[in-house]
Amino acid sequence: MKSALTDVLSKQSHLCTTTDAWSSNNRSFLGVSIHWIDEDSLNIRSGAIACRRIVGRHTFDVLAEMLEGIHREFNIKDKLTLTTTDNGSNFIKAFSMFAEVQRSIEDNREEEEEDDEDEEDPPVFINLTDILEETQEDYSLPPHQRCACHTLNLVATRDIEHALTQSEPFKRISRSTLAKCQGLWNKQHRSTQASDTIQEKLGCQLIVPNVTRWNSTYHAMERLNTCILTKQQEFYEVCEKLQVARFKSTEFTFIQEYVKVMMPLAKALDVLQSDRMGFSGVLVPTISILLEKMEEMKREGQLQTDLHSQ
Repeated sequence: MKSALTDVLSKQSHLCTTTDAWSSNNRSFLGVSIHWIDEDSLNIRSGAIACRRIVGRHTFDVLAEMLEGIHREFNIKDKLTLTTTDNGSNFIKAFSMFAEVQRSIEDNREEEEEDDEDEEDPPVFINLTDILEETQEDYSLPPHQRCACHTLNLVATRDIEHALTQSEPFKRISRSTLAKCQGLWNKQHRSTQASDTIQEKLGCQLIVPNVTRWNSTYHAMERLNTCILTKQQEFYEVCEKLQVARFKSTEFTFIQEYVKVMMPLAKALDVLQSDRMGFSGVLVPTISILLEKMEEMKREGQLQTDLHSQ
């Protein structure tokens, strides 16, 4: 498989990679996938080129060394147009230190500053021993691109955190609702009997959120909302049998509003993280549509507030 993929990559002129580091079962890993556009069909094609164990801390220099080694191993170093990562500080520092484009910009800036300096400045003496004792490696990485999905997800997360600090009623209803939802998710995740009860009563399994999966909370709440709207009595029976506190009507309303408000963002993230639609030309239209949908909801909310006040 590696030989076949290497042969395919050797025929491409432009490639890009996506990389991420994570921990599981007290061990750290680095994953790298590669992407290119098929010249005949113009479709995006992808492959996995690495899932390596990271020994010790995954600091910026360790990540840079591993990434460059993987690029050299597949002989793609000179074909890479960029590498996409999340907004982790270790990746940002690795590429700010070792990416070719960033370094060339900094070098040009230093040259301009040198040209502006007075030629009659006194010479600066440097200790040659200090230079010889330096052991820092100099790696060469492609240009860096921060993941638009991760950035958009961070914006939404920060907005929700801000809303919780600004409105005490919203904070109370949010926490009480999510606590009961989490109780159901925990029961299903930890107990086969609870899982069987949910399947029997609701005809489906609940979706359990995963903090590392964008939109997982939205999809989990959407499944709950569907169950409540279509099988409300059965939903009450599930809560009673699993000994989860009964949901109040205001908490049902909160779930409905959550799904309604978060739907445009979830759809935008699904488009941007698609392995078929991941073109840079999709980003601006997707963000524009998202903003239009949010403004439309804002106007509808204001109109309903005005009608209630009258």
